[in-house]
Amino acid sequence: MDVELRTYVGVLVRHWLLILLAMFLGVASAGAVLLLGAPRYTSTAKILFSASRVDTGQDLAYAGSYVQSRIQTYKGLTTSSAVLAPVIEDLGLKTTPRKLAREITVQTSQIDTLLGVKVESTHRREAVAIADAVASRLITEVLALENAGASAHDPGVRGVVVGPPALADAVSSRHVPVDLLIGLLLGAFVGVGAVTVRHLLRDPEPA
Repeated sequence: MDVELRTYVGVLVRHWLLILLAMFLGVASAGAVLLLGAPRYTSTAKILFSASRVDTGQDLAYAGSYVQSRIQTYKGLTTSSAVLAPVIEDLGLKTTPRKLAREITVQTSQIDTLLGVKVESTHRREAVAIADAVASRLITEVLALENAGASAHDPGVRGVVVGPPALADAVSSRHVPVDLLIGLLLGAFVGVGAVTVRHLLRDPEPA
């Protein structure tokens, strides 16, 4: 076994140039895909949810805790059909709620009631329009959900866009190092495989 391993390692060392070339081609291919791929832009809208119709400090504390506990619910609601279907219709997008949801990242925190709607698109203005529309529609759905059946004296929930989406003028960052590393590893795999096949064809094991 040790002899076979040393022989195999020796074969790889003798053909190191071929393996290096395959690794270079793998990195070059990954780089070409990154350069030729369609650029993607991001735009983020931030919404602050808070309690409304609160008269006393005790009510404010209770309502504030309630809103904080509901943030994860609002996060899930952001990428639901109830929010995205009207957005698609209003903007005339040629997509589906499920596909659009893949382009949206919802950002929340455990210490506040801010919710960020981050949208990716191949068009700058479209990213801004979608982020703005999703934020507005989410507020509408949250108010309908939380305030349904509440009287004028009951604590409620309100949402305000505090970080309106700006024009996305910078290309969103890609995972360049990771993509190049994947290309390098694939190239190495192909190179080692080619050397191995070549060795087996030239020096087949005796039956």
